[in-house]
Amino acid sequence: MVPPLLLASGAGQGPSVDLAEAAAATYIASHRAKEQAPVSLPSQPVTFQPLQQHRQDDHFRPQEQPPPQPAQPPLATPGTLPYQVPAPSMEARGAVDTHPLAGPPKVRPQRPAPPDATAFWLSPILVTKESAGEVFSQYISRVDPRIAKSMDGWERLEEALEDDGVSAPEWFWLSRRDKGPAQAETMADGLVVFRLQRHSVTFGQLLHLSVVDESFVDDALEAVKAWMFTFQPIKAIRTTLWFNDTNPDTGKIDVNKQFEAHFMKTRFKWFTLCNTNGGVRGKTLQRPRGEPPDDPQVPAESFGLEVCLGQVWLRGCRGSAGPTTSTSCASSSIVLSSAALQQFWTRDALAVQQAKEASGEAKELADAHAAVKEGLGGVCSLASSSSRSLGLTKALAKLLGPAGVPKRGRSVPGTIIQAADSPTAGLELVRSGLSAEGYSEAIRGLSLQESVTGAVEALLPEETVLARLHLSLDWMGVSAYQDGSFEVALQAVGNCSRHPQPVFYVGTGDEEVFVVVIPWTGLPLPDEEAIYVECTDILRATVPMERSPYQALRFPSEFDVRRKMASSSLPDAPSTLELPGAASGAGGDGASPTVPPGSVYTSPVQMLHFSSLSVGPGRHTPGKLPGSNSVS
Repeated sequence: MVPPLLLASGAGQGPSVDLAEAAAATYIASHRAKEQAPVSLPSQPVTFQPLQQHRQDDHFRPQEQPPPQPAQPPLATPGTLPYQVPAPSMEARGAVDTHPLAGPPKVRPQRPAPPDATAFWLSPILVTKESAGEVFSQYISRVDPRIAKSMDGWERLEEALEDDGVSAPEWFWLSRRDKGPAQAETMADGLVVFRLQRHSVTFGQLLHLSVVDESFVDDALEAVKAWMFTFQPIKAIRTTLWFNDTNPDTGKIDVNKQFEAHFMKTRFKWFTLCNTNGGVRGKTLQRPRGEPPDDPQVPAESFGLEVCLGQVWLRGCRGSAGPTTSTSCASSSIVLSSAALQQFWTRDALAVQQAKEASGEAKELADAHAAVKEGLGGVCSLASSSSRSLGLTKALAKLLGPAGVPKRGRSVPGTIIQAADSPTAGLELVRSGLSAEGYSEAIRGLSLQESVTGAVEALLPEETVLARLHLSLDWMGVSAYQDGSFEVALQAVGNCSRHPQPVFYVGTGDEEVFVVVIPWTGLPLPDEEAIYVECTDILRATVPMERSPYQALRFPSEFDVRRKMASSSLPDAPSTLELPGAASGAGGDGASPTVPPGSVYTSPVQMLHFSSLSVGPGRHTPGKLPGSNSVS
């Protein structure tokens, strides 16, 4: 079986070893081609039951509300015990990463202050998912039925509770500020349930809004709008009003026009009509976010996992940039290395085609190019970890099409491969790539604009390939706790005959990407070359457990593994990685390379690489309801 595509998260100058010390070597794998997955993944995620009651922290709690008592140690329940991931050696709680290329911790966005200029408090409902139905039933009996039927009722709200990830609904009591916060269904002035939806446009979905007195609707809607725009990185709020009222003018079933008028007053507008499978019709309204001061500033995005990798491959260098720190092409990411290698192959094939058209030696040149690719078979059977790592790089490169475009459904998510043909163009490519939106924020603090562009400028490469990978992912299921720890739900757990500890598969908000966590506690630490081969062999030999003793992984805190630029000189790359190219008469500013058969660059291939891995619970969701196994 062909191994899955692996992206070593945060792997720069040995970060895989750092993660091994943290007992969690984390890899990302794409399983768009399901037959390539190392284990059979269930069609539905494992039900996740957190062990502790999730409480709102002091920053979001109104001053009148007393803080909850500290959570007690969780009770070990068979089948729900989380696997405890030991704290990383560079833990965010004050420990210092002593790696010589360690970058500063990622600066995480501060949570905004709650809006205080509204007439209503929003207080999290402190009940479990299993008891929410009874609480909702007691509350909704106090609400005008025409209002209660206008928005989602318990059946749809219960269905939404099945989502435990970034789109999990948040439940809040509404209470007038002149009364103080409400904590019981018999005291609340209203109820609101909403969630974040990440699609082509990120928006907030208002599932339910009701109040016990219709005169409260305008103020309650204004408070909910302000809260959602303050804490959710959304472009709009959408809500659906259901056709459950009789229009007195036409006699037809319609939305409650009186209730709808309150939304229109708050600048909601018609968006679309919808129909449920049961034949119920609804009208979806949308309220776009306005500019400050009309609406709050868009808050910064916060994801559970951010992987940012970069490599700059330089061929035909005519300058020098000081000593190198590695001779490994796998020291940053085998996936990026293979994609960059495929880019070189594609460019060389184009040069062969250009030479063929110019000289007419079609068959000779085509045979020369085919001979290069023919020598790539059986690379994973090489003996040493170093040669096997190079072999794995070439094997993965063969799975990719031109410029990293996938063959037969295999793909590398979040990857961009670009190339330039001269020193000037290469320098501009690197500057532009490092400044790309999103990518520049992920690598901030690593001083890459200075170090990487300085090295490219000094090396004067005739060809430059810039390989970037940037993934920002939400966990499929996550619960965060007051002590800074957090749990992520497991999608599957496997056993491996060549590894003494279980292998964990964690789902993400992207259904085509999952995270593989391989514990390494108490085992010899592989070097930076061997880690790729070791993990590949483990994944190949992993089989799913019939009954897992774990349903979650618990991390003691959020953490970062970040590496500044390292440089590698690969003197054997022209032959080992099959990189034919022109020794003379190629490159130069503005010149297109031509490749005579069998010629190669005489100078070593240079590679610059850097990385940033950030792991945490993701976006703060104080209104998310926990499961019944929580204890407080």
